[in-house]
Amino acid sequence: MKKLNSRIMQIALLILVSIFCGCSSLPSETDAKNDLKKMIDEQSKGKIELLKFEKTNGVKSNVFGQEFYELEFSFVIEFKEECWKSNTDRSGYFTNFWIMAKGPEGAIENLMYGHPKQFKKGDKINLTGKMSFEKTENGWRSTDIYINDPKF
Repeated sequence: MKKLNSRIMQIALLILVSIFCGCSSLPSETDAKNDLKKMIDEQSKGKIELLKFEKTNGVKSNVFGQEFYELEFSFVIEFKEECWKSNTDRSGYFTNFWIMAKGPEGAIENLMYGHPKQFKKGDKINLTGKMSFEKTENGWRSTDIYINDPKF
C-alpha cells in the first residue's frame, strides 16, 4: 500500500511540474486580440467591429537583456455602418481605424484625404498584422501594432 501511495505522489508531482514548466511566459493570443479590439473600438467609435482574430506566428527576441515578442496575426473586421477611410499618410487605409462620416467634396478634399475609400454597412475585410510586445516587471506590454494594408 505504501508503494502505491508513493507511486501516486510521484505521478502527481510529475504532473504539477510539467504543468508549471509548460506555462508560457509569452503574451497570449487573447492579450493581442484585446489590444487590437480596444484600438478598433476607440478609433472607429464602434463603427468597425472585430469579428475574428487568430495568431499565425510569433518570435521572441532579446536585445541587451530586454525581452521582446512579435506576434503575427490575421483578423476580420466588419463595418457597422457606411463610412469612409482615408489614406492621408499614403501608407494604407488601415494604418489606423479612424473613419470619416462622409466622403470628400471635390478634387482638393479627395487629394487631401488620400483618395478615401467608401465602405458599406456589412462590408467585411480580411487583414493581417504584427504586434510588438516588451517584457516589463509587471508582464508583457504591447508597444506597436502594424496592419498590412489589403490590395483593393
